[in-house]
Amino acid sequence: MTTEEFEQKIKRVLITEEEIQAKVREVGAQISREYEGKPLSDYLYIDHQTDASLGAQMARWRYENGVTGDTGSFVVDNITACLEMVKRGLGWALMPEIALDNFDGCVRPCTFENGEPFLRRTYIFCQRDAAALPQVQLFMDMLKKKR
Repeated sequence: MTTEEFEQKIKRVLITEEEIQAKVREVGAQISREYEGKPLSDYLYIDHQTDASLGAQMARWRYENGVTGDTGSFVVDNITACLEMVKRGLGWALMPEIALDNFDGCVRPCTFENGEPFLRRTYIFCQRDAAALPQVQLFMDMLKKKR
């Protein structure tokens, strides 16, 4: 099947769109003003496995913002482990907005050099004929509202 044939048979529907943010857990319960403006390059970068598209966007953001990993970095296999490491003050991470629940550290919204916000988009793919069915439309509406 060619790309054109695929695109004619398959419908792509945007389900969610959320901001990617830099999260830093400052050491100590109180955050002193001297650390508030500290650059991310002073912290260890904690990466997590993700899909290739989001991984490429994360690399682009780090490059554009001069956070190259000179202070060190490491990769964990899931976002939960990554968040726990950030919560315990081991470094910083780029994470989706949904991971902010119960996070009390420093959160910095991320934008690219051109001013575009760093967003993670979630899509659902289905056959165009199926997308017209009321039960499929209801299911997609439920997914959109859940977020």
